[in-house]
Amino acid sequence: MAGSRAVELDVAGRAVRVSNPDKTYYPERGFTKLDVAQYYLAVADGVLRGLRDRPTTMQRFPDGVEGEFFYQKRAPKGLPDWLPTARIAFPSGRFADEICPTEPAAVLWAANLGCLTFHPWPVRRADTEHPTNSGSTSTRSPAPTSPTPSPSRTNCAPCWPSTGCAAGPRPPAAAACTSTCRSTRVGRSPRSDGRPSRWPGRWSGGCHSW
Repeated sequence: MAGSRAVELDVAGRAVRVSNPDKTYYPERGFTKLDVAQYYLAVADGVLRGLRDRPTTMQRFPDGVEGEFFYQKRAPKGLPDWLPTARIAFPSGRFADEICPTEPAAVLWAANLGCLTFHPWPVRRADTEHPTNSGSTSTRSPAPTSPTPSPSRTNCAPCWPSTGCAAGPRPPAAAACTSTCRSTRVGRSPRSDGRPSRWPGRWSGGCHSW
């Protein structure tokens, strides 16, 4: 029920407000906005392993998972003073100051805005010119009848040893299966198809295919 009284959740000593806590976000299961916020509270430490200090685009579903959604790159007005941002520059010359979660409260704050999916950049806010992670994504296919290697893992595996990457799978987002590797050495890394990198001259080693 939209319009219900807001509640405050204690997140590691920080009070985070959840407005309209009874608003339904997952109609099929009956999960409310407060349910989502409490779930995020339970898994916040794990979420931060992928988001900490990374400029992050929020995929927001203000009317729940079955409603319209939009991507918010720029940090909204009214951003808490404890939630930092980092500036991402685009080839067009434009830029966006994106949120950089550093603590569990940031995950809950985003949940209150209807953020059900986070899209972190592969850089840290201290240095947005040099990515620390790279990866490849493949469309998810129907479940196989026998164990098979991920296409992205198979394609990237040959170059991992030569780049000094520590590689491993990443939780899938939307309809994709993504594997990532963390770079341990600096240098240019061309795309696997031979075309220029998405960030020419800015990649710090690794295998990636966009």
